[in-house]
Amino acid sequence: LKGNSPIYSGGNLMSVATDKVMKKLEWEKIIEKLTMFTKTPLGQEISQALQPSAVVSKIKSGQNETREAVDFLCQGAQVPLEGIDDIRPFVDLAQRGGVLSLQALAAIGRFLALGRKVRTYLLTQREGSHFIDIGASLPLMPQLQSDLDRCILSPDELADTASPVLEQLRREAAKLENQIRDRLDEMIRSPSIQKYLQEALVTMRNERHVLPVKQEYRQQVPGIVHDQSASGATLFVEPLAVFELENRLREVQAKEKREVERILTELSSKVGQGAETLVTLSLQLGQLDFVLAKGKLALAQEASQPRISDDCYLELRQAKDPLLGKGVVPINIWLGRSFQTLVVTGPNTGGKTVLIKTVGLLVLMHQAGLQIPAQAGSELPVFKNVF
Repeated sequence: LKGNSPIYSGGNLMSVATDKVMKKLEWEKIIEKLTMFTKTPLGQEISQALQPSAVVSKIKSGQNETREAVDFLCQGAQVPLEGIDDIRPFVDLAQRGGVLSLQALAAIGRFLALGRKVRTYLLTQREGSHFIDIGASLPLMPQLQSDLDRCILSPDELADTASPVLEQLRREAAKLENQIRDRLDEMIRSPSIQKYLQEALVTMRNERHVLPVKQEYRQQVPGIVHDQSASGATLFVEPLAVFELENRLREVQAKEKREVERILTELSSKVGQGAETLVTLSLQLGQLDFVLAKGKLALAQEASQPRISDDCYLELRQAKDPLLGKGVVPINIWLGRSFQTLVVTGPNTGGKTVLIKTVGLLVLMHQAGLQIPAQAGSELPVFKNVF
């Protein structure tokens, strides 16, 4: 630990430790523990990118966030962040003029609904809570959410009410399908036709309604053959009696498909126009998830926020290695007041490495804005480097 004038006074953001040192101290396992408490893809992403800083203001800001999260969680807070997807790829595509799928638009609709739910929850917290301000800052997009709710029934189904034209076309298609079914049902109930059929049923081939006709009676049921059974004993025939109705149905369905594409294009354009707000909301929800994860990790580790020493003092009270789990023996260590150098001696497996690693990890955690598993009253300076 390099203690000579450790307070960082410059503006240049330098790495506190090399990748080799971070790996040696197993920093990635701290990140894994933190990430386990996130609930959103973006919160996970922010957690995985967390690095210790040597900038005092940044450390204080991170520690304040964690303390507020701990206080908030101790009040029984349960922010409804479950189910929030990462919509940024969809928003990016829409902003570039792409047409989003129904599944993507449904995901954005769910995202906006959950964002509103989170905002409402935070605004109901008791006065003075920092999280009320966070809730108030979350942007809403009521018009886009209303359009998506009106148009999308599920990730696989566009609502009839998405447009008057779509509603009319679907009504017409349903009417034609009923007419086709009625005529075919009449045929399979007719004794004069039944004897030519393998089974008295209507099935589909090539998106056309067909009857299963015995091969030897092919000429008795005029129509178009769309398929045959593996044995060749059964031909699937579209009777001429419904041929024109089928053609009209295909035309209506083609118009319906074009109208669906038009609606998806229009909704995608609206998403593209609101891209900046959507990304802002996504980032804010991810940051909220990350801050709450820091609080949950602190509570799980029975951690506390150390004081920042302006005089290069280090004092850890009942500190525990955060990676060893329950049953770990706590340590007390101090340095910088009456002496500047500490020699750690003892036999193999005596705990020398654990002590040094504990100090190193807790320094990194503190400077990353995480509370440390040590008693309140612990004190740490801000180190430029950890070796």
